[in-house]
Amino acid sequence: MKTPTLYLVPQGGLANRMRSILSACQLARGIGSRLEVVWFKDKGLNAGFHDLFLPVEAEDFHLKDASGWDFLRLQLPKGRNLHLTRLVQKSLFDVSLYETCSPVAASPQELMSQLQGRQVYWATCYAHQAYPADMAAGMFQPLPSIARKVEQFAAQLGPNSMGVHIRRTDNAQAIEYSPLRLFFDRIDQFLAGQPGGRIFLATDDQDTKKALRQRYGEQLVCAPQPASRKTLSGVVDGLVDMLTLASCSQILGSWYSSFSELAAQIGGVPLEIVKKES
Repeated sequence: MKTPTLYLVPQGGLANRMRSILSACQLARGIGSRLEVVWFKDKGLNAGFHDLFLPVEAEDFHLKDASGWDFLRLQLPKGRNLHLTRLVQKSLFDVSLYETCSPVAASPQELMSQLQGRQVYWATCYAHQAYPADMAAGMFQPLPSIARKVEQFAAQLGPNSMGVHIRRTDNAQAIEYSPLRLFFDRIDQFLAGQPGGRIFLATDDQDTKKALRQRYGEQLVCAPQPASRKTLSGVVDGLVDMLTLASCSQILGSWYSSFSELAAQIGGVPLEIVKKES
C-alpha cells in the first residue's frame, strides 16, 4: 500500500511559492501525508530552489528542483505542453488540484477530510491552509553568498530602520490601493520620530526608486539594479530584498502582496499594510 503523499508544485513568484510550501507542509502534517515539493523554473521565476536556499531537512518532507522526468508528469498542464500532463496526473493521483484563488473546500477541516489517505497532486501559488508565522524563518535558509549580501545592506541600515516594500508592475491591486503618497506620509512620520533612521526600499519599479531617492536622499538604501524574475541574478536580488526587509525593525507593505507578508514572517517584525480607504 502506497504511503499517502501530497505532491506540491508551487507556482508564481518567489513569495507565492514560499507561502504555498509552508501551507502545504502544515496541511500534510495535519492529514498524516508525506509532502513532496517539486520546484520548476519557468517564466514566473527563473531560478531553482537550490540556487537560493539550503536544503530543507524535515521529517516526511522532500523538496527538489524539477528533473526532465518531472516535466513529463508533474508540470502544470498548460498550452505549452498541450495539457498532456493532466492525463498523466489523472492516472497517477487520486486527486488533482490546480491553481485557483477560490477555496477548494468549504473549510480547512473539510479539505483535510477530502485529502486524507490519498495520493494528491496540487499546483498552486496560494496558501489554502494557515501555518505558524515563525515557520518561514526556520524553513527557508538562504545560501551563504546571499546571506552575506543581506548582511551588507543591514550594516548600512543600523538599529533604527524601516523596511518599505512598494509593489508595482503587474500587481493592479497594489498600484490602486497602495498609492505612493500614502507611503510618503508614513515614511515622513517615521523619520520625524527617528531623525537618524534609515529606509530600506524593495520595489519592482525603477521610477519608484527614483522618486524615493529624490525625496529621502542619503536616508534611503536600496539595490541599484532593476528587479527581475527572468534571470537568476534578478531572483537572487529579490530574495536579498526580502531578507533585508526582514532585518528591519518594522515593515511597510503593499496591499495584495505576499512578498511583504513573507518578509515580516521571516523577520518576526511588525507589518503595516499601506492601503487607502475604499
